[in-house]
Amino acid sequence: MQGLLSTILLLFLSRFQQFFELAVFAEWLFYMLTATTVFVYRRKRPDLPRPLPRLGLSNPAALFVVCATAVLISSYLSNLRGSLLGTVLILLGSPSSG
Repeated sequence: MQGLLSTILLLFLSRFQQFFELAVFAEWLFYMLTATTVFVYRRKRPDLPRPLPRLGLSNPAALFVVCATAVLISSYLSNLRGSLLGTVLILLGSPSSG
């Protein structure tokens, strides 16, 4: 299924560079979402010892989320069509809530 989707995308995008940019966009989106779990677990499990600081942007996870957000915004500004396509494809693959 993944190979079929990749082939279809390559046919529509017609350039490997666009396909690569789409993949990079998706990777950064999921890197950012993964880093935000640090904050979820800190709230759910406040009793656990913390190896990373928590205050302000001295927190590496917060700094990473800010930088990843900047990369995603830059991706949207420089390649709106590809970024929107990537967003739609990601949303199509998300589980339904029903």
